[in-house]
Amino acid sequence: MAETHKSYVAFRFLDYLAILIFVVFIVAGAYFFWQHSVAKAQNTNLKAEIISVTKKIEVLKKKDYEKIALSQNFLKKINNDAIVWSNVIDKLRTLTPEGVEYNSYVGTEANEINISVEAGSVDKVIATIKAYTGDAGFEDVFVPSVNKGVTGEGEKLYSFTINAIYNK
Repeated sequence: MAETHKSYVAFRFLDYLAILIFVVFIVAGAYFFWQHSVAKAQNTNLKAEIISVTKKIEVLKKKDYEKIALSQNFLKKINNDAIVWSNVIDKLRTLTPEGVEYNSYVGTEANEINISVEAGSVDKVIATIKAYTGDAGFEDVFVPSVNKGVTGEGEKLYSFTINAIYNK
C-alpha cells in the first residue's frame, strides 16, 4: 500500500502541477489579451488624433495660402494702380518743345496732373498744347488761361497751366 500511496501522492502532485500550469496559462492569456486590447485602443486613439491634427494643419495651410493670395493680389493692384512719377516727368521732357520751361507740376492719385509752364512765344505755347493733346499719354487736356508778361530783361514771357489726366 505504500507504493500506492506514493503513486497517489505523485499523481496528486502532478495534478496540482498541471492545474497550476493551466491556471498560469489562463492568467497569462488573460493578461496578454488585456494588454492587446489596451494597445489596440491606444492605437485607435492615436490614429484619430493624427487625423485630427492633419485636418488642423490643412486648415492652417489653407488660411496661410488665402492670406498669401490676398496679399499678392493687393500688391498687384497697388503696382498696377501706382504712377511712377519719374516716368511722367520723362514723358513731359520728351513732349516739351525747346525754349519751354516748367515751373512746377502736381499729380494726384486720380492720375490728374497740373503743370505750370512758361514759354517765350505764342508759337511755343501752341506747340506745347498740341504736343499734349496729340499724345495718347494724356487726355482731357485743358489750358484755362495764358498770361502774357515781361521778364526782368524786357523779354516777352507767356505763363500758362496745363491740366490733364495722365494715362499710364
